[in-house]
Amino acid sequence: LPVDTLKELARICRPLRFQTGQIVAHEGERPDFIGFVHSGILRMQKTLEDGRQHIVGLLVEGDMFGRVFDGPLNVSVESVADAEVCAMQRAPFESLLLRSPELDRVVLLNILDELDRARDWMIILAKPKVKERLAGFLMVLCSRFAGVDHILRAGSGTIDVKIPISRTDLAHLLGSRPESISR
Repeated sequence: LPVDTLKELARICRPLRFQTGQIVAHEGERPDFIGFVHSGILRMQKTLEDGRQHIVGLLVEGDMFGRVFDGPLNVSVESVADAEVCAMQRAPFESLLLRSPELDRVVLLNILDELDRARDWMIILAKPKVKERLAGFLMVLCSRFAGVDHILRAGSGTIDVKIPISRTDLAHLLGSRPESISR
């Protein structure tokens, strides 16, 4: 991004810190900021009409959340681990977005990446066996989350994978039950 755009972003950014389990933004509200994950892991959670909650995705370093130029959030965002978010004030960010084609392109690419990940996730969730969905999730951890919070540690001929969410959350994410994940 051009230096002037970076300076403007720094001016309108305010760092926010969240502890594990803390709500970052509620479903249905229109937060006054657009968030970019600086560190940690956040989960996106959807509440169904019958009151059940379903985890629909994880956000890691570099991911954006919030609705630019449009309505309320359709998911809640909660910290899975201690996290820091760069919160860009909505109105100034939208104004800068209109003036900066380079920033507009970065945001568009971020949205397209999220769409690609959602399509990949649909393939994983379409697998009939929990074992296959879990394998797909582990593949995502080993690729997309490799540089995040020390999720992967390579040893002599082995790879240790730290799953950054609880077994219950993983079951919700994979459309399963915690007991199935344990097996």
